[in-house]
Amino acid sequence: MINLRSVDDQARALQKVLSQYGYVCDPVLVSERVAVLHDGLVHEDEFLYVLSWSKNVAFAHKLDQATVLSKEKNKYRIPDLLMVVNEQGLRQSYLVEIKTTKKEELIWSKNYYYGLLNYSKQIGMQMLVAWKWTSLDIWTLVKLEDFKQANPTASFRLDLKTAYKRSLMSSLLGDFWVFLSDRFSLVLKQKKIKKIQKDDGWVWEAVVEDVYFTGRDGKPAPINEGVLAILYSLDVVEQMDEDENYLYFKLIPSPNLGLCVQTVPIRLNQRSARDQVHWLGLISEGKFPIEYDQLLTSLMEAIESKSIDQILFQAPNYDD
Repeated sequence: MINLRSVDDQARALQKVLSQYGYVCDPVLVSERVAVLHDGLVHEDEFLYVLSWSKNVAFAHKLDQATVLSKEKNKYRIPDLLMVVNEQGLRQSYLVEIKTTKKEELIWSKNYYYGLLNYSKQIGMQMLVAWKWTSLDIWTLVKLEDFKQANPTASFRLDLKTAYKRSLMSSLLGDFWVFLSDRFSLVLKQKKIKKIQKDDGWVWEAVVEDVYFTGRDGKPAPINEGVLAILYSLDVVEQMDEDENYLYFKLIPSPNLGLCVQTVPIRLNQRSARDQVHWLGLISEGKFPIEYDQLLTSLMEAIESKSIDQILFQAPNYDD
């Protein structure tokens, strides 16, 4: 693989390819479209990573959307993925269209919607839609039929409330919510040795005597790898308390005490990466910051030690 380090090298390589194949086009429009496609593929790969981390997905792969050999090709729209899920001892196949938006609503033309529906019927598989509203950064997974029309000539729409009410991420893929105790913190308990003078004032020389969580009763709870993964996936604030003999350095989640666990492997990879995360490479290497079963087992233990308040598996709600 040729390593094109500079933007100029990359631009020249793209221009060369276009020239070789005789394409006449606006380079500005092409570059803008390439950026959009790249962003979409990154999100596709991220969702694939979530699927590979899930305990229920047997396998999943992208579908080739470039070639449609059909006299009725305008009638069909090929979705992004095919996935096979283990459901209560049985395997079920699904088609998945993937979208991310900054807006709080997905709006599809009739051609777009019926293209997916026709393909679903022709193949004989349920069509699902994976959608992430980027402001909240959580994937939802709904049925294509959850889109609605205001009237027979209108576009098809899916609003955020419906997507979260009817999401299949938990029931189908094993996703769940976890909530830390409202008194939770990670504490480094440091024993004071002596006070020494620095250029900026007096400071304590101290040694770490203990590291622990505070539970819902305010008492120390043991360190737990699953809870650490949750903590590192949240934003935190630092706080220093002290008494006569000890300093207590605390990391406290803020502003949120809970999150959807699908975000844990994503955020841990993003925070450790120097550049953009290459999701497909991580999938092929089978690399996860923490395995799904390992995380769930640790969090169940943390409920007993009171550092976790509750774990919530969400069933889809179809009540209007």
